[in-house]
Amino acid sequence: MVALQDCVRESDTVARLGGDEFVVILPNIDSHDSVKAVADKIIESISSKFMLMSKGCEASIGVSIGIATYPRDAEGSEELIKAADAAMYAAKQVGGCCHFYKVDAVGK
Repeated sequence: MVALQDCVRESDTVARLGGDEFVVILPNIDSHDSVKAVADKIIESISSKFMLMSKGCEASIGVSIGIATYPRDAEGSEELIKAADAAMYAAKQVGGCCHFYKVDAVGK
């Protein structure tokens, strides 16, 4: 299984917020396409099947990613995390994908 840290650049930050929620900070990113490429890499890497040695069977983990960008979606860190969280819940409705925060979709 690939570590989340292996899916990002050395200049990026990965932190666990709690439970099964993580935050990835991508400074100096040039486009939404670049952000989506990183999110797709994370989804592909973490969703790969792996063996449960004690059970002798394959397993996999589902991944849903919410994306918010500064300063477009929020001006402060708490607001940015809330926007990413709202986007994550939209991604969870579909499952196994990433979703960008949309101001008009959640009534910011």
